[in-house]
Amino acid sequence: MKMRQILPELNLSSFLEFSKMNEAEQVQLLREKGIVIDEERENDQLTRLYYVNGFFVEETLRDNKTIEILPFRRGYKIDSYLEVKEVLASKFSY
Repeated sequence: MKMRQILPELNLSSFLEFSKMNEAEQVQLLREKGIVIDEERENDQLTRLYYVNGFFVEETLRDNKTIEILPFRRGYKIDSYLEVKEVLASKFSY
């Protein structure tokens, strides 16, 4: 089963509420209710992709401090993420 087929529909009201929160509130919600889908470390920077309340959030950290939070709906960002993961999975499946 492809990952695209299991993605839920966007919860627009939650997305808009999250976008209106300040950074501390966003970080707290991510820690309490977010599901970490992926993590990537590059040099001194860590990027986490979360699923939370019907949408996706990318958090970038440096020295364990949040430097950017980017909520997004289904679209180019999640599609490109899924495409990369599908390619990697097909190359490295056993």
